[in-house]
Amino acid sequence: MKNRRYETLLNIIYPIGFLVLVVLIWYLVVRIFQIPVYILPNPFDIPANLIHNFQNLMRHTSVTLYETFMGLLLSIVFGVLISNMIVMSKTLDKTLTPFIILSQSFPKTAIAPLMVIWFGYGVLPKIVMSFLIGFFPITMNMIMGLRSPSPEMMDLIKSMSATRKQI
Repeated sequence: MKNRRYETLLNIIYPIGFLVLVVLIWYLVVRIFQIPVYILPNPFDIPANLIHNFQNLMRHTSVTLYETFMGLLLSIVFGVLISNMIVMSKTLDKTLTPFIILSQSFPKTAIAPLMVIWFGYGVLPKIVMSFLIGFFPITMNMIMGLRSPSPEMMDLIKSMSATRKQI
């Protein structure tokens, strides 16, 4: 019992000690090398700045969360629909899968300027970028999941007289 408490205490002390060490080194680097605030701020100035700009930060955070979640929602909807169609049709599999995989060869940072040119500076290019980031992993993982159910699960479904479409 005593040993467990000691381990729990160490599990708390080590990360906190490391964090204190990193902040201390950060502070010393900023002070010794006189690094400008716009490059690396003093770690002790950050909490005051957060409090001072809290409303502005929350406004921008809400917009960013909206853009991110809309892109994620679209990724889920289209990823699930397309992955189901790909799993059900060998023709669609052979047609779409190479393009889905090819879409991952383009770095998203290279596509971002095109999104701004095509869709402007508003919310839409950010939603599209969020969609592009989430679409591939959702689609490919859904395809892999639909193609590899456990044999026990397949036996159970078949024993319940499921049709091919239901399976």
